[in-house]
Amino acid sequence: MNTRKNQYNLQRQRILDKSLELFSQRGFAQTAVADIARESNISKGLLYHYFSSKEQLFEETLTSSLNIFFEYLDTNKDGILTQREFEELILDVFKSLEQNYLNWKLVFQLFTQPELSEKTIQILEKNASVTKFRNIITDYFKGKNQINPKIKTTYFISVLLGISVSYIQNPIKYPLKQIVEFIIEEFIKN
Repeated sequence: MNTRKNQYNLQRQRILDKSLELFSQRGFAQTAVADIARESNISKGLLYHYFSSKEQLFEETLTSSLNIFFEYLDTNKDGILTQREFEELILDVFKSLEQNYLNWKLVFQLFTQPELSEKTIQILEKNASVTKFRNIITDYFKGKNQINPKIKTTYFISVLLGISVSYIQNPIKYPLKQIVEFIIEEFIKN
């Protein structure tokens, strides 16, 4: 029985991995369920055994991409972000950007696809990790007596997103390591 469940989970993950590749390369609208099934070496009908719709597959692909990012938040899980943890978070986020390029590419493409932008925002708004991330960063800035910590958090997130988009457009020539040093200087040491 356990072997069957393991096989099920492995096939499900294989479908998610292929979905990530195709959604990030082609976009949501241009990726058909038949394409995902073919790349996963299964029939379209069998794919529906694992996922009820293309939208469910997309949402789970996006959520798993986001979870890669949020695993770096508050590594000791005490709900408090220390200066050292915040610096590690920044370093880990950009290491993840290099190592999980397709996940990041997918997330940022979503905001430029009109048919998905609103859906993406809805997914983000109901994701507990997104709320936790914002709250922990805001609490960090409160602890540093920053003026308007919520706006500082929005600014910090905007900087991360902007850098990430720039890197995704040209990863070979983008000076990521030097940019990370500036971010640490601005948000950690000041």
